[in-house]
Amino acid sequence: MARRLVEVGVPFIEVNLGGWDNHSNIFGTLADQRLPNLDRAMSALIADLADRGILDTTAVIWMGEFGRTPRINNRAARDHWQHNYFSIWAGAGVKPGQVIGASDGKGERPVTRGIEPTGVGVTMLDCMGIDSIARAELNVLPDGEFIHELF
Repeated sequence: MARRLVEVGVPFIEVNLGGWDNHSNIFGTLADQRLPNLDRAMSALIADLADRGILDTTAVIWMGEFGRTPRINNRAARDHWQHNYFSIWAGAGVKPGQVIGASDGKGERPVTRGIEPTGVGVTMLDCMGIDSIARAELNVLPDGEFIHELF
């Protein structure tokens, strides 16, 4: 469905696989249900966009709104953690196969330049053709820092 929406010109598409905010038994839930579905869906979408020649003009971004604690809690889960999180980016000129940023040895805090949510927003908008001049005219994310390392 997402690929079809891209093909007809829908500029922003959210695919929600649901159920990621689970606070117990993540090992069974993720390993048996969520991650196999995500792996199949993401790899199929990226391959399909590439096969059709539209991955270079389509940004594919997988992320949540927060990170997870670096330690497992007493319910066999990880709670919300605002200090570190990750995202996966593909297409739209993103250099594949790289890791940007690093955390400390315990996964608690960044040890390299932190990327703020405003920077993610700025970079997403730029991928959509809304550059710094257009953002200034719209007064949208004036202080965000573009993630240059991606490209």
